[in-house]
Amino acid sequence: MQQHPNLSPEDLRELRAMLEAELAEVEKQLAQFGARDPTNKADWEPSVGDIEIDASDKSEVADKFEELIDNNAILSELEVRRAKIERALRKMEESSYGFSEISGKPIERERLFADPAARTTIAEREEEEVLPL
Repeated sequence: MQQHPNLSPEDLRELRAMLEAELAEVEKQLAQFGARDPTNKADWEPSVGDIEIDASDKSEVADKFEELIDNNAILSELEVRRAKIERALRKMEESSYGFSEISGKPIERERLFADPAARTTIAEREEEEVLPL
């Protein structure tokens, strides 16, 4: 694979460190809002404190249910971010990091330092949301 024209080996080391630090933070947040699915270790299930099914206070049950819904939304966002970070780290291993998945053009250095998991150039960033994970 080709070397990114605007990234030095030092830049790549720094970007890798940024990705690894963010991955650790995302994993920590995932554990805060959920638990790994025992049937699929790559997936997370939302969790809240113990819910008493026969709780007499219906508002408490409603609050827990609302928290579960909120946690599910948070987990979904975190799982997407984790997938993007892991993809970027894989691309570093494959020496294909820093190139747009749409055009193949080098992603701007400043964009990569702002978001090391970026998958497109600045001009293509709106199209990034439709790329499959």
